[in-house]
Amino acid sequence: MPVRGQSRTESAENRELRKRVRLLEQGNEVLRRAVAYRSQGGRAEKRLDPLVGELAAAGTRVTATCRVLDLARQSYSRSLVDPVTDSEGPRRIE
Repeated sequence: MPVRGQSRTESAENRELRKRVRLLEQGNEVLRRAVAYRSQGGRAEKRLDPLVGELAAAGTRVTATCRVLDLARQSYSRSLVDPVTDSEGPRRIE
């Protein structure tokens, strides 16, 4: 329902802009948390799967986190089924 003084077009545009702002703020939070997560450990190739899980538990959609971090959602899903320990190193896709 349009706000008084706004046309339907303006109201729809405002909804889209609010949605975009929400997505940008969410992306900003993901990046902020990723930087903090990476700075905790000494390994440069530290896996991001645990971070994706933490963010999902906090309410951030996995697809959004993977999009922002440029991760394949499939690799995160695979890590849930077959976790890789730090001693094993990065998983190789064959």
